[in-house]
Amino acid sequence: MKQSVSHWALQPQIIVLVTVLGVVGGLLLTNWIVARWQRVTARVEVAAPQIEAAQTKASASPPPKALPDGEVERTAARVREVSALVMGLTLLVVQEAVAGNPVASSEALTERFISRHLLPPTIRASSARAVLESETAVLYVRYRVEPLALEVVSLGRMPEDGAPIIGRIVTGSDEHSALFIARQIKGAMLPDPFLPAAQVIALNWSIEPWRERAFAQEEVEQIQHALRTAQPKP
Repeated sequence: MKQSVSHWALQPQIIVLVTVLGVVGGLLLTNWIVARWQRVTARVEVAAPQIEAAQTKASASPPPKALPDGEVERTAARVREVSALVMGLTLLVVQEAVAGNPVASSEALTERFISRHLLPPTIRASSARAVLESETAVLYVRYRVEPLALEVVSLGRMPEDGAPIIGRIVTGSDEHSALFIARQIKGAMLPDPFLPAAQVIALNWSIEPWRERAFAQEEVEQIQHALRTAQPKP
């Protein structure tokens, strides 16, 4: 009888894992497709000169148009990075809790994320703990165990990389998952971890809907339930 009860108790957690895995897989696939689309391959072909019977004026072909690479495009790319990291890190927290290996800190979470080769294609490890990097940003991971809350803070390397960005998922309060973007690039005040949204906005940040697929609030609560009911290893 005990074994039967234990089996059915895990089903909500399995449903959560399957849901979140599908979401993160879709994000990573999107990032991969975007990265492939933005790759430019040049092919140079050398051939012997041909003598034409009639003289014609040589017309130079127009130079190829460069892909957009401004503040707007870089900010959009950084939003995708933040979205993928927030959802991927949250998935790992749930997986580890269900497996009986709960994550105790942002440093431990980042290290496990790296060691399991879960980094999105544009993200790499940093020498600092709880910090990741991309070509255009330095990303800081903030994590709270109970109630579950997670933030990824993206700071551009140069003004051309856009304003600071924060992606957040929170449970157990009136706050909701949100995307924050600073209204200014230079001199933006960085909020304390998990500061209420109203106070973040008061620091001259805007709150925006997720531009990528994000967790619905019901999914967030399911994740929190899964974490609370997961049993650590003896």
